[in-house]
Amino acid sequence: MKPIDPNEIYRQQYAHFSRMNDILYKLPVLFSSLIGALWYFSFTFLQESRFVSAVVLVFAALLSVIFVLVVERFRLAFNGYIDNINKMDGEMKVTLKGSKKSLSTMRLIQIALGSAAFLSVLSFVYVVWIH
Repeated sequence: MKPIDPNEIYRQQYAHFSRMNDILYKLPVLFSSLIGALWYFSFTFLQESRFVSAVVLVFAALLSVIFVLVVERFRLAFNGYIDNINKMDGEMKVTLKGSKKSLSTMRLIQIALGSAAFLSVLSFVYVVWIH
């Protein structure tokens, strides 16, 4: 078997990284659309059925937590590609990874999703016990 050329590995990994980067910036729109639609439905349906409204809010909270876990797995794969590309780029690498001054995009997405889960639970409490 012929060994794989390191340049080919670099090109393939950079292509994967590039596609993942495109996906990364579409995730917040996807997550906010799904969770926002669930909240909208829940509160629009509140007068019809508190039970259905409460179930939808629980689902929104569950979905938010699942999305946090999905983003964490995505982050691990993404960072693996960044590490490999940086090794191959050597001194010429360009990266913000490891910057101590700010949170990464994926961490910010996870914080937003955690907040959405918390707000969904608060809304559930409102629908079930206060409204």
